[in-house]
Amino acid sequence: MLKSKIVGLLVAVLFLFVLVLTLSVKSTEAQQDSDSNSKLVCEELKNEMEDDKELAELVTRYEKLLREQSLSADELAKLIAEDESEKAELLGIQITHDTTDSDVEGATVLSLCYAPVWRPGRVVWNFSNPGQYGAKYSVKPETSSSLIWANPTIQEIDGIYRSSWGSCNAYKVVNGSTATFHSAESWEVCYNATACAAGACPKWVNPCSMSDWPNSPLN
Repeated sequence: MLKSKIVGLLVAVLFLFVLVLTLSVKSTEAQQDSDSNSKLVCEELKNEMEDDKELAELVTRYEKLLREQSLSADELAKLIAEDESEKAELLGIQITHDTTDSDVEGATVLSLCYAPVWRPGRVVWNFSNPGQYGAKYSVKPETSSSLIWANPTIQEIDGIYRSSWGSCNAYKVVNGSTATFHSAESWEVCYNATACAAGACPKWVNPCSMSDWPNSPLN
């Protein structure tokens, strides 16, 4: 009788152990899914969603789409541009760039972001010495055709130059776009999806063929 009770107790303990372990694994997987999903929406857009139910529902729909399908940046931009919601005009796409001549077409989507087209093009320098005494980036300001040195942290701009890129080579940052540099060699850019679908995308340009852009960077 005692032996039977001990065996029963051990079985019960084993069952509880397996149950607790299963719940723990599921909880960990759910947390990982939540963390992964949260990375699909940038912080600024999350903040805007808190006070805008319609925007929150729209973002949630596209977030789900990104989880379920492998979409390039230009494919996602077309879908957002065709959306009937007025809030879609606020949605942006964030991608990674490097110092090659890659453009937004076919780029991998990092996340959805907040990119109102009424906001001037901007660059955010999140590393020290991006300008004259460091990485030697210069920028064309929003309101001038003369270049100035890159200067942390935020500048409103039309374009980005770098001495190592040479002449006739710059990166155009259109309205509604924000380029964020975390180092001298790569950056993320958030741009308005609807505007880009209509042709107004951030992109590499030849300033030598543009009358109001300087041909060469500051050196």
